[in-house]
Amino acid sequence: MASVIRMPEVLAGVTEAVLSQWMMSEGQEVSMGDVLAEIETEKANVDYQAEEEGTLARLLVAPGQSVEVGTPIAVFSAPGDSADDIDAAVATAGAASAPADAPATPVAAAPEPEVSSQKVTDSPPVTPGGRIYEPLGAQACTGRGD
Repeated sequence: MASVIRMPEVLAGVTEAVLSQWMMSEGQEVSMGDVLAEIETEKANVDYQAEEEGTLARLLVAPGQSVEVGTPIAVFSAPGDSADDIDAAVATAGAASAPADAPATPVAAAPEPEVSSQKVTDSPPVTPGGRIYEPLGAQACTGRGD
C-alpha cells in the first residue's frame, strides 16, 4: 500500500524547513536508513533518512521549497501498487500532486536590521597610531600642567 512521507521536525521547535535537495529520484528503491533528502533549517542542514522500505514513487516538493513540518513531501509505493493507489494516498494526505520539477517557492529573506542614524559618541575615536583624539574643550585638564 502506498504511504506518504511528511516533512519531519528535524530540530525541536522547528515549524518550517526548506527541502534543499533530493538525494534519490522517483522510481528508486529505498531501504531503511537511506538518505532521501537534505533538509535545511535556520540552524542546521540535516540528512533525512528513510524510515521504511519501498519505491520512491512520487516527489511532492521541489528542491528549494520551504514547507511546514508535517506537510507531505513524497510517496512510497509497495510492490503491486498502481498509479491509482499512489494518487489515493496523495489525496488522503491532502497533498497537492505537484511535480517535483515545478518552480520552487522562493524563501523569504530575513528582514534587514534597522540601523540608527544617530551618531554614537560614547567613546572618542582612536587614530591608526592608537592615540585617542578628543576635541578641544572635552577635557578638564590638557595634561600640560594647567
